[in-house]
Amino acid sequence: MSIFDQLIIPPTAHHTDLLNIFLVFSMLLFIPYASVLLGASIFSVYFKYAGRKRSDSIYLRFSKDILDKLILKLSVGVGVIVVPIFSITFVYAQLLYNAQVISVSILLLSSLLFTAGIIFLSKFKNSVNLENIFSSIRNIVPDKNKIPDNVKTLESENYSSSNQSGITGLIVLICATFLYTGAVSIAENPPKWDSVTNILGFLISPDTWLNFALFVTGALSLTSASILFLFFRWNGGVKDMSEAYKKFVTRFSVLIAFISTLFIPFFLIIKFLITPEIALSKGVFIYSGLALISLLLVCNFFYAIIRNSEIKWSSAAFLVLIIAFTFIIIKDQVTLANALKKHLLVVNHVADSIENVKFPKNVKATEISGEELYTTKCSACHQFDQKLTGPPYDVTVPKYNGDVKKLAAYIYNPVKIDPGYPAMPNQGVTMKEAEAVAQFLIDKVKQETGK
Repeated sequence: MSIFDQLIIPPTAHHTDLLNIFLVFSMLLFIPYASVLLGASIFSVYFKYAGRKRSDSIYLRFSKDILDKLILKLSVGVGVIVVPIFSITFVYAQLLYNAQVISVSILLLSSLLFTAGIIFLSKFKNSVNLENIFSSIRNIVPDKNKIPDNVKTLESENYSSSNQSGITGLIVLICATFLYTGAVSIAENPPKWDSVTNILGFLISPDTWLNFALFVTGALSLTSASILFLFFRWNGGVKDMSEAYKKFVTRFSVLIAFISTLFIPFFLIIKFLITPEIALSKGVFIYSGLALISLLLVCNFFYAIIRNSEIKWSSAAFLVLIIAFTFIIIKDQVTLANALKKHLLVVNHVADSIENVKFPKNVKATEISGEELYTTKCSACHQFDQKLTGPPYDVTVPKYNGDVKKLAAYIYNPVKIDPGYPAMPNQGVTMKEAEAVAQFLIDKVKQETGK
């Protein structure tokens, strides 16, 4: 059971539709920004480390420019990543109400790690900016002996802080991404809910690793496309770039973008093939096809940049890649809605029952027969000769041996009896209404079975 079960109420069918729409918009905001944050962190931390080790000024500048252009300010990161991921967690908690699945708890942990990762990376960005200030001081005062000791101490502390915050932020962000992708993949596959009930099952689940690989590949693709667009096309691009630096940035970014984009369809097809049948629909096929077509078009744009060295195609590649991400996100939400359809029927019924208790309809027992009450309150979950959400009446009603009062007492205040079925929600009926329903059920079963 999710830790949210005591904090939320189950959604009605109308609220479920609103939650699905809200989830799509939250994903459209969260996934692109989280992808770029992950990819930019990988590139920036690596090139900063490699640049210092090799004393390569191009690597060091590339690391700094990525931080400046792609790593968001803390306040912006909270708005486009932290708020959406907590919103996504809340929506999943409602959609998975009372489900025996680990996804919501994992999503909550992922949300906290994303928050911590953004804080560390913001500190990393500030530390790198301070390094540039210390570097300027050294250029102004070439003689190291003339630099005050307290400035040297601050520089040393900032250097250490920069390394720690960058590596820590990247590790935390990778862990957050892994947890997030695994949690949503498990939620989309109800047949596996019973087998993935702890962190060990979560870690060894192929769905978790496949979704993680897809997210990382997409992050590398979108980050590289963002570098090409922001460094060369957006508002005139980065200023004061030497030809050697331009050549390096273009060659590295377009190569990573092209290769990673080629792998996205591969992972999408595998994910489609292992998607449970209950989660498939025409919408899943349509959005999957649109995503694949868009990705192939993006690959053509990247290939044009590689072949003709025409950076002008970076704008088109970036735009179409965003469109491809949109199709993938909508496809995943359609898949989730299909997968949870059966579960949500029960949840929506529970929600309707709670509403009936809180806002009971003023109906006099003398005006409504037991049959009408059965039709409006019972038939959604019970039939006389077949299993639905609850057991069939021709099995349960005979156990009361025609005792109307006893059966009415159960209808009036139901308790869980059969572990094979979910607990019956309180229907908000009066005792007279319960007696009317009980009499109808006993008469009906006796008429059809003779019991």
